[in-house]
Formats: sequence, structure tokens, C-alpha cells
Amino acid sequence: MACLSGVVVPVFLDTDTDASHLLRQWVRVYHYGHIYMPALGVATSGLYAYTAIRNRAHRQTYTLAALTTIAMVPFTWIFMAPTNNTLFHLDGLATAGTSVAELGAVQEILIRWSWLHLFRCLFPLAGVILGFAGLLPDSTPDHLHDHTEGTMGHDNQIFAQDDSFWQNYLKGRPQAPPSFFSRIFDYHSANNGSFEVVHDVGAGNGPYSRTLRARFSTVIISDIVSQNVSLAQQRLGTDGYRYRTASVEDAADISAGSVDMVFATNVMHFPADQHKAMAAVAHQLRPGGTFACGTGLAMKEGGSSSPKRARRTLRRRSG
Repeated sequence: MACLSGVVVPVFLDTDTDASHLLRQWVRVYHYGHIYMPALGVATSGLYAYTAIRNRAHRQTYTLAALTTIAMVPFTWIFMAPTNNTLFHLDGLATAGTSVAELGAVQEILIRWSWLHLFRCLFPLAGVILGFAGLLPDSTPDHLHDHTEGTMGHDNQIFAQDDSFWQNYLKGRPQAPPSFFSRIFDYHSANNGSFEVVHDVGAGNGPYSRTLRARFSTVIISDIVSQNVSLAQQRLGTDGYRYRTASVEDAADISAGSVDMVFATNVMHFPADQHKAMAAVAHQLRPGGTFACGTGLAMKEGGSSSPKRARRTLRRRSG
């Protein structure tokens, strides 16, 4: 699009010495642009909108890209239409042989049109930049994710969601097999562990808490997102469950040595300070207690073997 202002119009201005011919050249350019450009703009905006619907993590970015791109249409109607109409009027007079405007006057109007068109090109350009920005997080190499995913980093924001998200999450995410829990419980039992209190840290809305409750008298459910904790309480109730809003690193409100097992799945890669997180785990565990940690839980069963593919699978299956 910008080539019209940067190349085509300057060529017209340098080569055309007749006002009527210059007007006719512009009319031809407008004719073909009027055929193709609106369709391309609508199609591009539609693709951004579709991507926004499919990609929860970057919905706002792609929605803004769609709106920014299509904004060139009202800009054309409001700001460029008067100049377009003037050029069409002059071309009509020249074609009818009624009168021909001076070359200098036509060139001045065409230069004004060229600047307006160049400004209009900024709208789809901004859409492209926004669309590309939505791709950047997934382009991060897998081996860098340990350094870029701090507490409540970008990827963890997908878990700060409403109840409908968590309903889809529970339905769509591959679940850990019973053998996973059996192995943990057998290990805990073999080491004389008590089944009184288990702490489900970074639990989200507690997808595994019921399984833990089947063996433990009390399940502490904690998550850094308060809304997730509220949703867990609404779903699970208070019989044998306790709830708290806190990060993995924050265990000051839990009595030292009061927890038999700390259960952490798909959460230990988030704490920026791993030493503090592990110190919090050690603080709350009874002597001989169990720290059960799982990362990428059940993702291989879902056909995803790498962290990047796992995130994409989770986003897709959660809607």
C-alpha cells in the first residue's frame, strides 16, 4: 500500500505534463485499489479476529490488531473522501471536455492525497506489529523458559481465569493416571508418613484435590490467584478442605512441621526464587514428610513432549 505514496504517485508527478492525463492515471489506480484493498483489509481483520477467539492468552492483542487494521476504512470515509471527490470531479470535467484544471493545482491535490494515503497505511502496519507481538512468547526457545517464567509470568496468566475456563480445563486437559497417585501414596506410606494433612500448592481451582482428599483428612488448597481459590471452594466445599491465597514461596502462616505432604504439580517452575520456594516446603513438612512434585503432568499422554507444545495443547483444549 505504501508504494502508492512512495513510488507510484511520485512517478506520475515526474512524468505527466498534462493535467487530464495525470487525473486519468490516478482514477485507474483508485479503480484497482477500490476492488482489492477493502477485501484484503476485511480478510486480514477477520483473520486477526479468528486468532483472537482461538488464542486466549493473546486475545486482547489480536483483537486490537483487528480493530486497528479495519480502522483504515472509517479513516478513508472521513478524511480521504473529500480529496477523492475533488479528484473525481476534476477528472469528470476533463473527460467531458468542459474544463481542464491547471497542472499545478492537480499536482497539489494529488500530493495531499498521497500524504493521506501514507498515513492510512499506518493502520494495517500497526495491525501487523500487534499480530507479530502475539507470536513472540511462543518463539522463545524451550531452553530459555526456565529463565523467563518467573512468579506469575506471562504463561501463568492463562490460569487467572473464570469458572468457564476451569470447566474446560478439567474436561480438556489430560489427567494424571491413577498409577501416578498410587506411586506417591505408596512411597509416603512406606516411609511411615501420616495421612492427616496434605498441602496442594499452586492448585488453581484444585483439579487434583479430591483425589488427595480421598486419602488425607485435610487438604490445604492454595494458589496465588484469589479467584481460583474462591472457585475451588465453591466446587469442593469446606468438608476436609482449607483454603489460602498465597504463592509457593509464602508459607509464613503455616505452622512449622504441620504438613505431612506437599503436593506440587505444574507449578514449581514459576517461583523466581527457587531457594525460597524450597525453604517454604521444608518449613511446613513434618520430619519424614513427602514432597511430591510433578511438572508437565500427563502432557506426554496428550501427545505433547516439550514444554512449548504442552502450553499450546493446554490453550487449545481449554478453548
